[in-house]
Amino acid sequence: MALRLLEIAVASEYETRVAELLDAHGSVSTWQLEASDSGAVFHVVLAAEDTEPLMDSIESTCIACPKLRMVLVPVEASVPHVEPPIDPAPADQVSVGFGTRWRVSREELHEDAADGAAIGPTFFILIALSAVVASVGLLKDSVAVIIGAMVIAPLYGPNAALSVGTSLGDGHMMGKALRTLGVGVGLALLFSLIAGWILEVDPTVPAIAERTIVSYSDVVLALCAGAAGALAFTAGRPRALTGVMVAVALLPPVVTCGLLLGSGEPFLAGRASLLVAVNVICINLAGVAAFVAQGVRPRRWWEAKQAKRATIRAAATWLLLLALLLVILAYQ
Repeated sequence: MALRLLEIAVASEYETRVAELLDAHGSVSTWQLEASDSGAVFHVVLAAEDTEPLMDSIESTCIACPKLRMVLVPVEASVPHVEPPIDPAPADQVSVGFGTRWRVSREELHEDAADGAAIGPTFFILIALSAVVASVGLLKDSVAVIIGAMVIAPLYGPNAALSVGTSLGDGHMMGKALRTLGVGVGLALLFSLIAGWILEVDPTVPAIAERTIVSYSDVVLALCAGAAGALAFTAGRPRALTGVMVAVALLPPVVTCGLLLGSGEPFLAGRASLLVAVNVICINLAGVAAFVAQGVRPRRWWEAKQAKRATIRAAATWLLLLALLLVILAYQ
């Protein structure tokens, strides 16, 4: 069972109400670190999927408290060992939305997504390395090398951030995620284009040829990749594991497009780019659907209403683009 340590700092006048909420919640372990005239600090150990309902309850109770601060920290180990509770907290004690008992809190998702949308030196280096490794793997028709490139590629971060931002109605995160995704795909395309210009590219190599033909099975694969990545992301799984499935759908077609473009095969490169477009659309459409199905939405009703509109608009856009691409596939 994944555990989290929740630190809660409140003013003294809210101490009793917070203590009552913690008693009603039935967490694994709770203790009060400090109590004085200025305020109190509580430490709570609880299951990762129980953090969002408790944090929502405390924020609602202490909404007027200027000293309220909650910090969520992953717990690597606990002694004695913690067993999963037999009877979870009653629904009338803690408000649990649909799907919240199967995922980490929205605050944790938001922070992880924000990290995934960040652009830094490591991001550039990993994109460059993954593009070079994938280029070699495609040219040699080596499945093992291609898989290694997909493990390196940090392409799921911006896709997850885009889906989370859409579900929460966070326009800033959505814009940042789109920029990061564009930079990542553009860099991979650039490095593979240079590789295609320098090296000899044989378009008949199976690893390359199969990525110039788009079929409906590719649509299914991309939808499954997006849904699997989102579900693993909300479960708090390591990012390296959640990103491999998405990299399966994104990195090889992008690198294939660059190799063919650099070797003077614009028609085949265009067909590979069609596969890239199908994968990006399906991954994000499935990701948004998975996050919404698990109840990833803002706590405040007016923010939830705004997020719902953003989600509907985004889903309509992805569906329209997917329908357009399916028409293209039908006439291909």
